[in-house]
Amino acid sequence: MIVYGHTHKMVQDKSALPWVVNPGAAGLTRNHGGASCLVLSANDQTWDIREIRFAD
Repeated sequence: MIVYGHTHKMVQDKSALPWVVNPGAAGLTRNHGGASCLVLSANDQTWDIREIRFAD
């Protein structure tokens, strides 16, 4: 998985390997719809990403 930031826009591109994700913005500025994060749950067999968007 490739994790990047800077754009402040949440992205989950899981169409090919490696996955490319951006968790979004943590603050109040440039958050494109509200602060957000991604939570990765992984084990030996599966990976899952859950989006969390916080209220303004």
